Amino acid sequence: MTSTCAPPIHTDVDTVLTTTRSVRRRMDFDRPVERALVEQCLELALQAPSGGNRQDWIYVAVDNPAQRAALAEIYRASFRARYGERSAPTVAGQQLPGPVSESAHFLADHLSRVPVIVVPARSAVAPTERAGQASFWASILPAAWSFMLAARSRGLVTSYTARGLDREAELAGVLGLPYPEVTQAGLIAVGHPDAQSFSPARRRPLAEVLSWNRHG
Repeated sequence: MTSTCAPPIHTDVDTVLTTTRSVRRRMDFDRPVERALVEQCLELALQAPSGGNRQDWIYVAVDNPAQRAALAEIYRASFRARYGERSAPTVAGQQLPGPVSESAHFLADHLSRVPVIVVPARSAVAPTERAGQASFWASILPAAWSFMLAARSRGLVTSYTARGLDREAELAGVLGLPYPEVTQAGLIAVGHPDAQSFSPARRRPLAEVLSWNRHG
């Protein structure tokens, strides 16, 4: 299908690359996201590479309130099992930096209010061996990231999370996906931001993460 949305509002590639990140607390839950806009971003995402050019992608975009609530309930249960409550965190929850923990708990509490939830998946069973996993995920995550970049260029914000996959079979039931024949790659919350005032985030210096020819 061909969408007829307005052109990008952020046309500088470096701006898009440096302002696309997980946005949770600054997402406007009350402003709807047009389906045509989501479709346009997905059309761009379909230009991403995949192993053997199989293009065995499946995307389910959820804007139905009842289904969003069902997905959110499953996600929240997975999140709480892993990280606990704010007042009683698990060991994993204690390891989250304070601001990250607060933001993640916020999404778990409000996922049902997100205007659109996009679920990227592959019509294939994920392998268990390490080398096979690298190849498998390399055929879906670039497309998911391309969708998030396209969304940012059009003024939207996103938040990608894979925590709900602890209960993938339950998510599949809500989404109408056969499990385990189809492998989900996470949930992408999509919405408009409260404002477009995003800037590059603080990151580790390149010298700390880059080695030429050999690590160490």
